[in-house]
Order: sequence, then structure tokens, then C-alpha cells
Amino acid sequence: LRLSYPELIFEVTDPACQGEASGNAVVVASNGTSPYTFVWNNGALQAENNGIAAGTYEVTVMDNISCETQGVVVVIDPSEPCFNIPGGISPNGDGINDTWMIGGLSKYPDAKVNVFDRWGQSVYSGNATNDAWDGTINGNECPTADYYYILELGDEQKFNGVVTLKR
Repeated sequence: LRLSYPELIFEVTDPACQGEASGNAVVVASNGTSPYTFVWNNGALQAENNGIAAGTYEVTVMDNISCETQGVVVVIDPSEPCFNIPGGISPNGDGINDTWMIGGLSKYPDAKVNVFDRWGQSVYSGNATNDAWDGTINGNECPTADYYYILELGDEQKFNGVVTLKR
């Protein structure tokens, strides 16, 4: 009787956004005697380990006759944060795009958002917990135009772009 230890092949999907817990690791076992049992160091008990954050994960795979193999998977954190930055605002009271808010800032409590008109005058300043920009400055409606934002995450990362206001 010759024992064959399970051979492991890993398929890894890294999270789409920095700091997200949405990566997946799947181990495919072969060359042993099925069925296989799977035990991951984070408690998962199947071949698929879904919704995991960046990190190193170990899996022990045992076949039907107790031959055991261990493997390691590294899930990589993407280099870019993930934000939802709307390209426009149309504050006309219809409930659609009436305000402009950057989604995904909750992970960056030190974030600062500034919006400027074409002459560089500040029309909005906010942070990760502020209300969204409603297309006004000091309670007065801003005219239809392109406005420019600067997003500072508080960790030396800065992003900038254009938001179009249409009335």
C-alpha cells in the first residue's frame, strides 16, 4: 500500500479595495483519497475561504485515509484605496444626485475634502463624517459649472478631480 498525500493548488482573488475583506482563497486538492477535509487557520472548514482581508492564511487538508498536507496562501492588499467619487451633482430636489458625497471615507477618519470653484475659492470643506455638499456656499446656490475637489486621506495620500454641478 502506497500512501499519496494530497497535492494542493490555490486560486486567490485579492480584495478589490485597500483594507477590504473581500478576497477569496480556494484550495483544490488532488492525488489523495477523497473526500477531503479542510481546516483554515481563520476557522473556515471548506475548500473556499471567502470574504477574507489581506493576510496570510494556512490550510490543512486531510484526505479520507488521514494523509495530511498543509499549505499557505497570501492575500495581498491592493495599493489603491477604493472610493466612490461621483462625477456630478444636480441639486434640484428630485432626490437623485441632490448632494455630492465621497463614499468609502469611513476607513479614513482623518480625511479632508475640499471643493473649489474655478477661481480657487473654497465652496465646501468636509471630512469623513460631514454631511454631503449640497451645491451651495454659505446657503447660496452655486451656479452650474465644473468644481474641483481635493481629497486628503490624512496619511500623505491626496486625490483630486472635477465634479460638475448642473441645475
